Amino acid sequence: MNKTVFIVGPTASGKSGFAVALAKMLQGEIISADSMQIYRGLDIGTAKMAKEEMQGVPHHMLDIVDPDASFSVQQFQRKADSIIQDLQRNDRVPIVAGGTGLYIQSLLFDLDFGRTRPDTKYRTALETLSNTALYEQLKTKNPKEAEKIHPNNRRRLIRALEILSAGQMLKRDRFDTARKDRHPVIFGLQIPREILHKRIEMRVDQMIQQGLIDECLQTLYPLGRQTQAAAAIGYAETIDYLKGLCTQEEWRRNIIVHTRQYAKRQMTWFRRLPVRWIPYDTDPATIGKELLL
Repeated sequence: MNKTVFIVGPTASGKSGFAVALAKMLQGEIISADSMQIYRGLDIGTAKMAKEEMQGVPHHMLDIVDPDASFSVQQFQRKADSIIQDLQRNDRVPIVAGGTGLYIQSLLFDLDFGRTRPDTKYRTALETLSNTALYEQLKTKNPKEAEKIHPNNRRRLIRALEILSAGQMLKRDRFDTARKDRHPVIFGLQIPREILHKRIEMRVDQMIQQGLIDECLQTLYPLGRQTQAAAAIGYAETIDYLKGLCTQEEWRRNIIVHTRQYAKRQMTWFRRLPVRWIPYDTDPATIGKELLL
């Protein structure tokens, strides 16, 4: 089967488990499209699957960089492309599963990376601003783009403002050319909002019980808030809590609220793609049989 299968949807919708079940049917392997699961040591806060949950299915693009490293969409695209090509040459079905919209987009469309070079003078000025000020500035210049970026993701806020300042279109707005080397089949897991919100709350409580604070103390807290990984939901709020900027209940509530907001942004993004939406509780065997026909 010369196709690449994509499983998308909001966080906590069940993408990972669905992808594993599908991979077992199709002789496939999974490529994670999650911008935070690439980091080694960040397991609890990113809801990374345990080995036993993978059920022997090979997973790629997990644990590939250290928490203090930056990792671009272009780097993801190059690595994921290489993996997809290798799998197809060996008659294995690539199954891309994840919720990072720009990662998914990079595998579906021809993106023009790097047309706008970093503006050192402008960036220096932006670096003096708080995250809130950067986010408000982006909201004023491009409200739709602001919806797609977390207010604490300083690196992406600054880069978006740089590109807009240069008069260029943001990469996320360029959906012109579908990649000719890809034959995608895209499934999206659609889940009722009330069920999703309940799942998110349960997941956050599970992360806390599993040791989110200790994981953050051992990995990101010593590095400060300037690293790319420290902007991740769950870790950013935990760093604030460890610094005494909020109470324990506020910390928990902030993670839940920010995760819900992120899920909403994910759905806004995925609705722009040619996704076939299916109920979140669809039996993967039904889709597997369809793909094997």
